[in-house]
Amino acid sequence: MKRLVLVIALALLLLPAMVVAHADSVVPVAGETIAISGIATQTSGSGCCTHGGPFTGTFTLGAAPSGMDWPVTALSIDSTGFGCSFGQTQCAALVWTISLQFDAGNDTLFGTASVSFIGGGGDHRFLTITLIDGNTTTDPWTNLDTDVPDHSNDRAGTLSYNVAPVPEPSTLLLLSSGAFGILGVIRRRFRA
Repeated sequence: MKRLVLVIALALLLLPAMVVAHADSVVPVAGETIAISGIATQTSGSGCCTHGGPFTGTFTLGAAPSGMDWPVTALSIDSTGFGCSFGQTQCAALVWTISLQFDAGNDTLFGTASVSFIGGGGDHRFLTITLIDGNTTTDPWTNLDTDVPDHSNDRAGTLSYNVAPVPEPSTLLLLSSGAFGILGVIRRRFRA
């Protein structure tokens, strides 16, 4: 009888952890860095080249808000997918001008981010990403070639992205598995 009570008590204690472990949502914390990855697709441009592709990066959350929308204080994205190709070192570790917020209710970003960088041919470019309605393929980006007066080498397109959840749910699942393992060992010892 004591063992049955112990098993029921342990199950009740671990149930909330197991429910949280299945959550796919990011649990925001002030100052936390969150990974972002996605695909940029070119829909217009000079037609000289094929551009667009995957991108990765991170963003950092600011102070906790009163609602669900967290300010984004830093953003770093590898802009290869936006036309910064040919192995240019200036394409990585970009300093962004950002006006972004993170909606913790649906794990999406909204607002704009832009930066100047040196493109594949050594030309100066101004990349702007506009996140309107979250993780969709309709969020636009533009890549303006400021070295060409008529902007004939400008590019534009759409993007989709996702953010990586914090590892907390996985940790809780691991903890729950370990606790059940210990329970199994205790049960075997009582039976022996």
